[in-house]
Amino acid sequence: MAPAARITLLWIYVGVTAALGVAAALLAVPGIATILVIFTLGLGAPLLLIPTLFCYALSLAPAAFLLRSGATLAALAAAAFGPPALAYGLPGLATAIAERQANAAAAHDVALPRAAAPRRVEFIDQARFWNGRGDALAALPCDKVCQKLLIGGEADAVRIASVRGLGGAKPERTGAITYRFERRATCPAVFAHAETAEPATARALVEGRCIVPDLTANDPMDVRVTLTSRHPGPTRKGERAVASPGALPLVAPGAERRLEIADLAGAQTTLLRRQTETNWRQLPTPFHIGWRLSMQTGDGPELRSAAGRARPIDLEQALRDTFGYRLDLDLKAAPAPDATLAARILSEPGEARFGVEKQGLVSNALRAIARKPALDDADIALARRAVADPR
Repeated sequence: MAPAARITLLWIYVGVTAALGVAAALLAVPGIATILVIFTLGLGAPLLLIPTLFCYALSLAPAAFLLRSGATLAALAAAAFGPPALAYGLPGLATAIAERQANAAAAHDVALPRAAAPRRVEFIDQARFWNGRGDALAALPCDKVCQKLLIGGEADAVRIASVRGLGGAKPERTGAITYRFERRATCPAVFAHAETAEPATARALVEGRCIVPDLTANDPMDVRVTLTSRHPGPTRKGERAVASPGALPLVAPGAERRLEIADLAGAQTTLLRRQTETNWRQLPTPFHIGWRLSMQTGDGPELRSAAGRARPIDLEQALRDTFGYRLDLDLKAAPAPDATLAARILSEPGEARFGVEKQGLVSNALRAIARKPALDDADIALARRAVADPR
């Protein structure tokens, strides 16, 4: 290639790269990208590709240097190698680094089965906290797994406990609720929010298959299931140490979750299972600059825009693998609300206010009546009973 042509190409490359660099710097100013996309009704969205194009232009810098030196063939080879190395080489390196860190975090994980499925299970989740003030049923609810164990008949008691400083040197128990399965003529209120009760659970409570909460029970449990998490950044007192940082700008550590299942039945506590879930963000494949577009949480270019996760925790599957639980109760498989079920609830003796799960069933039955094109005498009678009942 003639020297004049090489110089012309070099000046074109330098000019384009410089223009892309200036535009990318302007787009990095907080708020600019969001305003650009909103006020152009989305037509300005392709401009968000400018930082990515700038990075690929920089990957051609070795080829430009070789071209300036007169090594035309070497420049062509460098031009053919640079962009693919950026597109796939660096993200591949980021994946390898992230997987190495995930393997290191899970180096002490274990998985042992238990001979017999326990009938009394305690759950401690770092995300749940109750210090004796406020509504305990709202803070420590019987969640989906708890309902499956009790209504499905695989456990007699499930304790949901709150611990301050979980994972630290001096954990402190601040409260607990023990939920038991009992058969009664009338079930007590057990949920603080109607959406917590799954449809099959709500129907079981109406039929006298009760989940009964007890805030004072302190009887021993067979096993303990603990869920903890840690996040990058400064830790609060009592929390586990912060996650290890990523290498260079390729990987950013995210939340690390840990599941531990301990057998409490013997003379000593035996760890049956430890599973460590690692989350991170890394360079995407193929490489490109992502964006956060939000006025509330801040916006701008995002170098590590791809999310990664290793060994995700599935609590139900972990319980199946460790204890042989079925956990096959289909909580969603419930018949449509009907007037017979609502009438049964309204016929219960007593003056105590209905729990939110029973109120929800009566409301659903009334909604079904309201959607009918014509009402019969039974529908009108049920509506009158519901309005007159102060519970």
